[in-house]
This record gives sequence, structure tokens and C-alpha cells, in this order.
Amino acid sequence: RTLIFVLSDNVFDSEWCMKELVAAVRNGVKVVFVLKEGAKWPDKQGQHVLNFPPPWLISAKVPAEAQPALLSKAISHNSDYYAAFAKDLLQRIDAQQEQ
Repeated sequence: RTLIFVLSDNVFDSEWCMKELVAAVRNGVKVVFVLKEGAKWPDKQGQHVLNFPPPWLISAKVPAEAQPALLSKAISHNSDYYAAFAKDLLQRIDAQQEQ
């Protein structure tokens, strides 16, 4: 009922990840985005310095029908605070299941 979609550096280059995201959106599956610790995305000069995928990258790499899903707030994964991350993730899943 919920897709946990990890936003890693190269996730948008994965054909299968994009297919799974589109399938979830098409079928009304709730999507929880998790920012992988240390992940960086390129700025317009190609330097991997951004902490979240910029809009131009999303529009270039993510199929149009799945793009609105990325407007939801992502949860940040942090190895040092794994218990807090896990609690936040489970709360987010529970909240989406209630909707």
C-alpha cells in the first residue's frame, strides 16, 4: 500500500526505479520519499552539490505523470539517528494509510 522510494544520487537514471514510481502513482499507491544520507544532485554546472533533486532534473528524468509525487516532503535518512529515522518513516507510512 506504500512505496518507500529512496532518493539516491542515481535513482533517476534507473529505468526500473522510474517504472516502479510511475506504477505506484498510476495505481494510487502512497509514496514516501527517503533522502539517502550523503546523496547529492548536480547543479546546472554539473557539480554534485545540491541536497535535493532540482526541479530541472526532475522534469528531465522523471516521467511527467510521476513528477507531482515529488512535491511531497522527503524524510532524511541519517545513520547516526537511525532510530529517529525509522520512527519518522513508520509514522509517515501510518499517516498515509489513514488518508
